[in-house]
Amino acid sequence: MGMTVHRRFATREALVEALIAWATRQFHEAVVNASVTAPPLVTLYQVTANVLRVKINWGFAMSGTTPQDPEVARVHADVLGRCHALFLRARTSGVLRPDADLLWVRQVYYALIHEAAQNRTDDLSDGDVDALATLVVDTLLHGVGGTDRRDTGRRVSRVRGRRRRRRGPPRGRRAPCRPGSWGRD
Repeated sequence: MGMTVHRRFATREALVEALIAWATRQFHEAVVNASVTAPPLVTLYQVTANVLRVKINWGFAMSGTTPQDPEVARVHADVLGRCHALFLRARTSGVLRPDADLLWVRQVYYALIHEAAQNRTDDLSDGDVDALATLVVDTLLHGVGGTDRRDTGRRVSRVRGRRRRRRGPPRGRRAPCRPGSWGRD
């Protein structure tokens, strides 16, 4: 004779499955409820804050989702498509660089959301969640470097150029030989 968790659920597993399905629907609604007509940056903040609220409050259920579940697979496919469309709009509008790899951007974005939601308490205020969303989006768009992005691009190009020159002399030319720098004959 087994003990029921609740009148509606015969087993603990049935209860957990129901919670996972509910959290998956909440996750989907968090993404769907963000404005698609607002500028991409506004939509990105909305989606981020909405998703963080779900992941923080229902993280245990979100981590239990499996791709084998057809409903979970459908939700994740829809979220993936919406995310791609949002990042495409962001790239087109100039929020993202024109050469930004949208797959990489999405993977980094998901990782930032995951990290922001980790080890957070359920008693975060809406202001705290909004601050986390701001941190996620700002980190995605601006990284953690202390220099101006435009300057960083020039510095990286100069460093790459130096590395190429240090690899050896250009083809067809001999490297200059400094006295004492090579073995003696």
